[in-house]
Amino acid sequence: MFLHIVELGHSFVEAMPYQAGSSAQRIRIGLTGLAFAFLLVLLASIVSRSSGDKVNNAAEQAAAAKAARDQELNRQRQEQAERKAKAAQIKQLIEENRLQKLESQQATRANNFRLLREYLEEVACVQPLAVGRGVQRHGVHMFVMKYDPEACGGLSIEDFLRAVQAEGIPISRGYTATMAQQAALQGVADKHPEYFRLLPTPVSDEAVKNMLFLPHNLFLGSDGDMQELAAAFRKVQKNFAPEVVKRREIAQMAPEVKPATVAAQSVPVTTKAIRVGIVGVGVMGQEHARTIASNGGLRLAGVADVQQKNARSVAAELGCKYFATAEELVQSGEVDAVVIATPHWQHGALAIGALKAGLHVICEKPLTVTVEEADDVLNAAAQSRGMFAVVHQKRFEPAYMYAKKLLDSGELGPIYRCSMIESAWRSEAYYRSSPWRGTWKGEGGGVLLNQAPHILDRYAWLCGMPQTVTARCDTSLHQIEVEDTASAILRHTNGAHGYIHISTVEAPAIARTVISCDRGRITIDNGKLYVTRLRSSIRESTAHDTQLMGELESDTREIQLGAGESALTVFYEDLVAALNGNGELTCRGEEGRDAVELANAIVLSSARGEAVELPLKRGDYAEFIEKMTAPELQAV
Repeated sequence: MFLHIVELGHSFVEAMPYQAGSSAQRIRIGLTGLAFAFLLVLLASIVSRSSGDKVNNAAEQAAAAKAARDQELNRQRQEQAERKAKAAQIKQLIEENRLQKLESQQATRANNFRLLREYLEEVACVQPLAVGRGVQRHGVHMFVMKYDPEACGGLSIEDFLRAVQAEGIPISRGYTATMAQQAALQGVADKHPEYFRLLPTPVSDEAVKNMLFLPHNLFLGSDGDMQELAAAFRKVQKNFAPEVVKRREIAQMAPEVKPATVAAQSVPVTTKAIRVGIVGVGVMGQEHARTIASNGGLRLAGVADVQQKNARSVAAELGCKYFATAEELVQSGEVDAVVIATPHWQHGALAIGALKAGLHVICEKPLTVTVEEADDVLNAAAQSRGMFAVVHQKRFEPAYMYAKKLLDSGELGPIYRCSMIESAWRSEAYYRSSPWRGTWKGEGGGVLLNQAPHILDRYAWLCGMPQTVTARCDTSLHQIEVEDTASAILRHTNGAHGYIHISTVEAPAIARTVISCDRGRITIDNGKLYVTRLRSSIRESTAHDTQLMGELESDTREIQLGAGESALTVFYEDLVAALNGNGELTCRGEEGRDAVELANAIVLSSARGEAVELPLKRGDYAEFIEKMTAPELQAV
């Protein structure tokens, strides 16, 4: 730069005109030019540096902006990846939860599938399709039925659908045409007949004319929901074909499965239709009424209920006489038998009154609230000319009938252990639906007197009554006075052990019975029956086998049983046969006392915190129940 400045100054001096004697002046002028040039160069350098700084600053700013954009983009990408990962995790959790629920949902569907088949036994115009004997587990994708218009007054299938749908039931036709009848396929076949080979399909041709189905989601409901479904079908059939009565034969479950042999009551034999009156026409009373109406050996003659408006309505609907009181019905002379379907505390007095009048008595479970009351009823029955039965219709379920026959045969030897576990979930709303529910004064107990009588009856029926009972009752989840959970350990005189558990706080529903014997085991799991037979006696193998431990040779098989009819239908068929002298009564009144005594023993053992012996001391439980029904209520 310095040389450049000098060259500029030299050029400036040379450009000046030469004058003699003015050397000093020329030097000054040159220096001035040189200084001026220096200033110009310096100014240019400053301007150049300033421009460079601006350029550099702009580049730096651009780079910084790009870096910031990149950083933000990376942050967004990371957040997006995290959101996707979280969404995938949530989806996986949802799918795992669904899979975990699937098994319980399928079990619920299968159970309700079975229940609806039973409840539709009374509906002549629809016939559920059968489940093959080789089917181990039904997928329950849909509930398929065959419609019979002749059993519904000739009503067309489309009109039948509209009538059922008007009741709020989402019923549909399965198919309206076979594959060969589909318009699209027929069009292709017309154009390209070489693509098709049409064979006769008479079964399918007929099926599409009358096939109906209910969607699978309906079967995630409750037992009550299945009853409502069946009630809708009954209502439609009754409206269009009130005269139709479905006739059936008694289900043949297996050649050897017959009602257990019990002592018969001495009663007059009749061949005429037995006139029946019903006291109490609530849910169960109306169920009895429908079943009685479907039995050709019975005739519904009258009903009575404290809710007189309801009783009049039911009487008009069923075409029978209305009675203002139970006493009027019993003394009317217009009934041969009385069904008692009232709250528990009324069973004893009503049964005694009807028995003293010489009528046959069919008492809903439980027979009574206390075993002392049960004794009084049985004393009256012993002096009456009428037959006395307690409605323990669950005995007629195919698996339990088979088990009873097998145990009575002695093939499996003596019983060593029996375990029965059942659950029947109920909501708080259930106990609030009627003021008498969940109270000592209203029900006389909780799950043991309401949901458990059938399991207690089957225990005594299959295994006999125990010698001692050690139990625990709790009110676990419900805001009620009485127990919603009960467990009991039982010991028999022969050393056999028993266990019973029942509750309204567990879901999904379970009904599992295991009876272990000397030469085998019976397992009933939600209606499915499995029988294990040992090659040798456990007692003999224990005494003489040389092996120290291990398994004994055995064979386990599932016993394939038909669905059969509804248990209540078979109960009444059994009753009619006994009254006509064609068989022995299966659900004898005196055996109904056993379930009451077991329930009383379980409650008393829990209250005392100790084992109690059977037969139960009647006065002990009478004192306990009097205390619980007093105004100053105390918990068990």
